[in-house]
Formats: sequence, C-alpha cells, structure tokens
Amino acid sequence: MNAIALLRGQLKSANSFLVQTLGDVTSEQARWTPPGTAHPIVAIFAHGIYAEDYAINELLRGERALYASSFEGRTGIGDPSPYISPEWARGLAFDREQALAYAAAVAEATDAYVATLSDDDLDREIDLTAVGWGKSPRHFILSAIVLAHLNNMSGEVSCLKGLQGLKGYPI
Repeated sequence: MNAIALLRGQLKSANSFLVQTLGDVTSEQARWTPPGTAHPIVAIFAHGIYAEDYAINELLRGERALYASSFEGRTGIGDPSPYISPEWARGLAFDREQALAYAAAVAEATDAYVATLSDDDLDREIDLTAVGWGKSPRHFILSAIVLAHLNNMSGEVSCLKGLQGLKGYPI
C-alpha cells in the first residue's frame, strides 16, 4: 500500500465515522447548548466539515469551497465558516438531510483531490502564511488539519450526545 491509498482510506473512514457519530440527532438535540463554554453538536459538525471543505478546496486546490459554490446556501447548517466562535456556534440552523448531502459532497471532493496526488506531492510545501501556518507540506494539511480534526470532531459530537443521554459513538 502506498501513502496515497492509506490516506484516502483514512479520510474516507474519518468522514464516515463523523456522520455515523452524528447519527440520527434531531434539530433540537443538534442545537442544544451544553453548560459552560462548549459548543452545540451542530457547531462541532459544521466546523469539521466547513474546515475540511476550506482546506481541500481553497487552500490545496486553489478553488472556491463547496459552501461558496455548488452548495452555497444549501449546506443545511447555516453561515459557512471554517473558524468557530460562541456567537456563530449558537446561531446555526440544522437541516439534517441537507447537512448530510453537503458532508457527502465534501468527502467526495476530498477523495477526488487526494486521488490526483502522488506520494511525492505529499511532501510539497504550500505557503499558508496568510492563515497562520507558514509553509506546510501537503501531508501535514491532510493528516493534521483534515484527518485528525475530523476524528477530534467525532469525539466531541460523541461527548455532547452523551451529555444529552444519547449513545455517543456508533460502535
């Protein structure tokens, strides 16, 4: 197995696991605000998917994110932002079907992009000084900024479900 095949498999799994962890939460459960400074499920889910869309389509491909192009106004979540703030997090909508369709399109775009890469492409640096990451190799962006982030978001969604008396992880 080469690095690209491994990365594609891991990214597919991370995207799938986040959606599976979201499960069948209702709009009310997704928008429930936990005590303290934690964010609602919808914000965690949105943050993970918006950040992936932004990283893949804008930073790596140099094109418009899906939330600003083919899914503009149709993400099912609300105002797109790869960054999270308390005000943003608490003002999001949640249309489950649209959100899942958008998440599937982002996962598909991620896989299509990674499939175009060679193992050597993973070491090529991209200048991300404008977003505070300096010059970073593609493998860092794909593994730390996208893959690990999606897995982190699954954990947060699972915890927030548990706080509501729901089953967290799907397994």
